[in-house]
Amino acid sequence: MNELILKTSLVFSICFFTWITWKYATKYRIALTSILILGLVLRLYMNDNSQLHQWDERYHALVAKIWQKIH
Repeated sequence: MNELILKTSLVFSICFFTWITWKYATKYRIALTSILILGLVLRLYMNDNSQLHQWDERYHALVAKIWQKIH
């Protein structure tokens, strides 16, 4: 239930800040502030992602090491 509320509020905030940016596109400070707040909201949401595990980072490090040896 808590996850549903978080995702719903995320969608509404994306819609709201996109609308603000669209409406005030000629007023650069408002549009830029809206885009920055939207980016912050998305970063905070992705930072709280519980689907990432320790082995994900190990896998990416292994792929990077192999890719470096190939090229």
